[in-house]
Amino acid sequence: MIGQYVHGKVYVFIDAENVFYSQRTLGWRISYEKLMRYFKAECGDGTKCFITRELMRKMVGRRGSWIC
Repeated sequence: MIGQYVHGKVYVFIDAENVFYSQRTLGWRISYEKLMRYFKAECGDGTKCFITRELMRKMVGRRGSWIC
């Protein structure tokens, strides 16, 4: 679906805090593994996905909020 609009490298940045609250509000469950597979299937294997966990970083007190 989005593959027709994509040309070249693709970087996906997901704000986990907003996804968390959306899941809670809508009653959904999101599999990040499946989401990443979807982006790679649509945009190519060179696609990179990043998830920021700002809320969790504040709660735990860690530096470095990016995971791949």
